[in-house]
Amino acid sequence: MNENSRGRRRHRRVAFVYPVEFKILTPECGTKSFSGLFATLSMSGASFQCTDAYGLLGADNIVNARIKLKVSVPKHEQLILFARIRWMSKEDSAQKLSIMIGVEFEKPEESQLDVLESMITLRNKEHKMMWSLWDDLSAEVVSLR
Repeated sequence: MNENSRGRRRHRRVAFVYPVEFKILTPECGTKSFSGLFATLSMSGASFQCTDAYGLLGADNIVNARIKLKVSVPKHEQLILFARIRWMSKEDSAQKLSIMIGVEFEKPEESQLDVLESMITLRNKEHKMMWSLWDDLSAEVVSLR
């Protein structure tokens, strides 16, 4: 992704590690389900990482394909989103084929947007809370010296 496409994003993406299950809706992938971890999340899209041990996911057959994402969110029903795969990159490391996939959500409903917003907000609060705890710990260590 180049710098220009980042500048055109409608919503800011945040680093967000969270489990996701998905199905790629193509004949080549059939009914096979995959699981992975979000890497980034925004109100309009996400990126996530998964392992493709059998090499089923090829860029030529999945870019622009539809995908169904399932996310288990505490205190909410399971979030199901449909999206389009916009990019994919592969990394072959230690005999495990790791894949990064970037998606753009397809017309999420208002209730789905509310859940996404709460997930992003929670992530931001956790990040701020961790820095606050770190600052408090650092101050305490300095005062003990």
